[in-house]
Amino acid sequence: MKIPPVAVGVLAAGGSSQVPFHVSLECKSGAVSNPCLTISAVNIAMGFVVNQPTAVAVARRLGITASAGGLPWLLAPHYGEPSVASGVGIRIYNDAGTPINLLPDRIKTGIGNARGWYGYKDLTTRVSSGSVETYSGDFTASLEAIGGQTVTAGSVNAQLQASRRSVSGIYVTL
Repeated sequence: MKIPPVAVGVLAAGGSSQVPFHVSLECKSGAVSNPCLTISAVNIAMGFVVNQPTAVAVARRLGITASAGGLPWLLAPHYGEPSVASGVGIRIYNDAGTPINLLPDRIKTGIGNARGWYGYKDLTTRVSSGSVETYSGDFTASLEAIGGQTVTAGSVNAQLQASRRSVSGIYVTL
């Protein structure tokens, strides 16, 4: 997706540039929506993986991480370099307008929202049922100023991938 360009002054004043997007997933009927791994049920969690390790490293260097290592912001992997915007990042919001944390990697450790895992029913709504149920969620990618950072002009090229996890820890690209 492409977020529309926005002036530095707009971002520095608290404005944003946004684009909506949509994610669908299928789960076996009766699957448990839970971001925590257990052995008593097949728990299904979903999240958005920042699939550029350098972008994760930049966020960690700037101290922009949640308590369990999740990332509140999606940053450009070349953040701070010439011609790349700085002081800005992309936040992902659920359909209620609440920002969600992003997964820093595909490592099978780490659970819960602070890591970037969410029960799939927390982020989606059932749109069809049967032995396999389809769930759908609406999200917004919002380019915004990061508090405490100076906003500078440039490009922001960042990548994110939706994933789901079962109790076995297997990742499936959505």
